[in-house]
Amino acid sequence: MKKLFLLGVILSIGLLNTKAQVRVGMVGGLLSSDFKVESIDGGLDGKLRPSFGASFDYSVQENLFVNAKVLYQSVFAEGGSALEDIDLEFNAKFLELPITLKYEFGTTVNPYLMMGVNLAYNMDADVKFTMNNVDFEGDFSEQVKDFTFGILFGGGVSYKLPNFILFLEGSYMIGTDNILVAGEYEIRNSTITLTNTIDDNDVVKLRNLNVLAGIMIPLGL
Repeated sequence: MKKLFLLGVILSIGLLNTKAQVRVGMVGGLLSSDFKVESIDGGLDGKLRPSFGASFDYSVQENLFVNAKVLYQSVFAEGGSALEDIDLEFNAKFLELPITLKYEFGTTVNPYLMMGVNLAYNMDADVKFTMNNVDFEGDFSEQVKDFTFGILFGGGVSYKLPNFILFLEGSYMIGTDNILVAGEYEIRNSTITLTNTIDDNDVVKLRNLNVLAGIMIPLGL
């Protein structure tokens, strides 16, 4: 009985929007990363990096859409400690899934607002250190969480043409959890291997500003 009830609910929801519109497209742009840092000496300064992927819209009702994107993003940061003569570079690659509610205004030219959540999967990470003019590098993948979560909000404008839609948007993501995992990792050069440690009280939270432009094609259902 419960299974039949759930099936009925699912079918009812689908029938409520039998004229739903789906849009699919591609996006590309720039990502600027900032960081909320605790405990780590010297802090981190983010740098601009490319961002690209796919975008999907599904109409919930007139002017209201659920938007989902699949984005490949590289987070790059520099930091260090002048007292200890240390410079570092941090580079992490994420596959991100931002899901937002998007409300459009207008007819042909459509400003819109959006708000939702962001899930990021850590694909790879590495670090480079320069200590007392000696260069080291190491794999940092195990010290970055596999999945991290954030809150996303922003807005943009789209322009409807007969067969496709052009858009430009900006969003800001506030990471809600520490991306670091406590533990030891190695850095090395051609002659020396050193061990560094991420402590439990070392905290880095992402703050990402993303500017994207793209094209979408409406598909009627």
